Amino acid sequence: MGHVFLMTAKWTGIVLAAVVVILVLGLALVPPVTRRFTDSWGATAEEISAKVPGDDLFPAQREISTKAITIDAPRSTVHALVQQMGQHRGGWYGVGLVLRRDRLI
Repeated sequence: MGHVFLMTAKWTGIVLAAVVVILVLGLALVPPVTRRFTDSWGATAEEISAKVPGDDLFPAQREISTKAITIDAPRSTVHALVQQMGQHRGGWYGVGLVLRRDRLI
């Protein structure tokens, strides 16, 4: 019986070590490899190179991130929704499972 326990403990240690190695390699290698794609998610070349308010306050030293989406709605509708976002306002918009745990959307 003791031999089975030692074998189980040995394989548990091997599996845990493999999981740690995979996590460390994933955290070290994935971000640099995917950064060029994820830092400009959905944005056009024009949007990426455009100057926006605040650029002069915080000049980019290393990394610049521009993400964009296209919304098929009038500007007034989008502005009204963005204006009410945030704490002490209309609320946060996001993934239903995170924000509404009581039911699936």
